Amino acid sequence: EWVKYEKGNMDDAERMIASLQDKYTDWCIEGEGVGKDKLNEGDIYIYYTFDKSGNPIDPRMCIRMSDVRIAEVRGISGGKSQEVEQIFMDETGEGGSVLGNKLKEFGNEADAYKKSESDMKYMTRLMKKNQDDEPFTKEELQFLYEINGAIEGFGYQKDPRIAELRQGRNAEEDMLVIFECTREEI
Repeated sequence: EWVKYEKGNMDDAERMIASLQDKYTDWCIEGEGVGKDKLNEGDIYIYYTFDKSGNPIDPRMCIRMSDVRIAEVRGISGGKSQEVEQIFMDETGEGGSVLGNKLKEFGNEADAYKKSESDMKYMTRLMKKNQDDEPFTKEELQFLYEINGAIEGFGYQKDPRIAELRQGRNAEEDMLVIFECTREEI
């Protein structure tokens, strides 16, 4: 369930900060000073999952606004890197993903985050292929080695899965596939 905390509403700020205590999100807004400051900048939307009693109490994603612009999208995956968990980018029965459907509400403002969502879905597919020992295509290798552009995520740091996948590969063999050449041509 998404909960909106309204810009400038200090009652909302206190409820939001209380909802984040002892939840280990690593989000800066869980601190009272920063939480209030950020809510003064713009609305904050937090996605909570339900506990066993059906109460929405576990914060999993956050969309922080700066006036009418999206300032950041954060999750709880990867500790301090704050990546969005893949489950919230997977397609739902209603079409789209939990995050994607929410981002649609922001219109063109969300366009920059759609690439991040797409890249993170692509990384998940590559992780699955790697686990299943399936070979990567030329296009997949170009993506993994960021030949045509950087892989974008939601967190503060590069998605650690990129390094993990590259580390387990023979880069020289991959370059032969990417550049469609022989070893002698490298």
